[in-house]
Amino acid sequence: MTDENKDMRSDLDKKIGDIETQTLAPAQVDIIRVEFKEVKKKDSGVKVGEKLILFVQHPDKKDQLIEISECKVIDGDKVVLATLWKNLDDAGNIRKGSHLAKVMQFFGCKIVKDFEGKKGVQTVQKAENNKYLCIKAYN
Repeated sequence: MTDENKDMRSDLDKKIGDIETQTLAPAQVDIIRVEFKEVKKKDSGVKVGEKLILFVQHPDKKDQLIEISECKVIDGDKVVLATLWKNLDDAGNIRKGSHLAKVMQFFGCKIVKDFEGKKGVQTVQKAENNKYLCIKAYN
């Protein structure tokens, strides 16, 4: 048996572990850098669009930047979870009224790059049953 076959065989002998996944508690984070990331459909690989990724420093995980691409914003009369999609108008600017535009306005950003260096940005859980973090962009 080759080494590769031995590795594959040993992977088949693995059992379900009992170590819980560590989740980070909501906290104030610092936005270190931002970038747009292409999103593709998993089944076909077709491009869906681009979303903004905020690379943040969390106080409980100083050795690694955390990627956040969703936020909670006010939409109408309720708080909604929204992905920060790159949605451009005919002039090539961030579309007015889009979730990304609302978050930019909330944080006083004139251009997307203005997110970089923002300190004390509040995070919250995405949902009661989803402990992953998103940015809180409402009062």
